Amino acid sequence: MTFREWCKDVWDKSVESFRGGDTNFKLATSLGYGVMWGIIPLWGYQTVITLGTSHLLRLNKIVAFVGSLISLPPFVPFIVFGCYWTGCKVMGHQLLFSLGSISLKDLGSSMVEYLVGSCIVAVLAGLAVMLLTWGILALFRRASDNDLYL
Repeated sequence: MTFREWCKDVWDKSVESFRGGDTNFKLATSLGYGVMWGIIPLWGYQTVITLGTSHLLRLNKIVAFVGSLISLPPFVPFIVFGCYWTGCKVMGHQLLFSLGSISLKDLGSSMVEYLVGSCIVAVLAGLAVMLLTWGILALFRRASDNDLYL
């Protein structure tokens, strides 16, 4: 199988996962689950954990994988700062740096705030993406007989 054939096969399976088979709820849950694991700070293992656990939970692995790609490099500064900000607000601490002056040294000194905030942001973002996706799919995609309704 050539690389081009492999890419076409992956694309066809991805499109097929939205056409039928999975319920709107399962697709929305898969995307939200992927977003949650994409924000959790387990750098380098997010994709493996997302695919492995979504397989165990019988979620759509392709959709969960796409959701975990929220941690692509252009989004990382915003995710890191958002998690740090959330952690500081929850723990009642002062912000030590801003989005424009973020550095690894500053982040290292505020690791507890970042870890607490990232867990909170990951769960909330995953739930928000799941509910938003479920609503959009309910509007634009025909529900199957065994689907949950809003």
